[in-house]
Amino acid sequence: MRLRDFRTFAAMLMSLLFIVTFVSWNISEQKPPAYCFTVSIPKAYDPNFTDEELSKFLRSGGSAAAVPESERRVLPNDDTFLIVSLEKDGRTTLNQQDYGSLNNQTPLLERLIEIFRHREELGVYDANSQQIAKAVIVNASRTDKYGTVVKVLDIVKSSGANPIVLRIDGLSE
Repeated sequence: MRLRDFRTFAAMLMSLLFIVTFVSWNISEQKPPAYCFTVSIPKAYDPNFTDEELSKFLRSGGSAAAVPESERRVLPNDDTFLIVSLEKDGRTTLNQQDYGSLNNQTPLLERLIEIFRHREELGVYDANSQQIAKAVIVNASRTDKYGTVVKVLDIVKSSGANPIVLRIDGLSE
């Protein structure tokens, strides 16, 4: 081996040794990332819950399926979206329960106002804010007339809902 080849080999070996040392030093100096998880385990459902306790049970992750059908009087008052749907026959539903029609919108308006008032009493806030949960999704079909959809949106808006999301089914067809 010639001297020139030996010097090139030695320079490459020193560079490689430097890189390995540098990488291993940086790896040893880095601390592994720390992960922190908060787990909220709801207490078991109790049929003697008050409305407020039932609401807390549902907000803490308790299953709505654990609540018997007769006790579901306050389920619409958790902090999930309320879904108002415009049916083909002109009926309006709130979370799949009938509340009036396009000709008689008072039951829907009164029920939304009641839910928002109840949420205010219980202190049901949107996530990471101090605003009462008043989000509503309005379901309509692509075939519904513009005027009928606007009527439903107007009722929802006059109840104090915010934000209001319009979801139109059948747009991809």
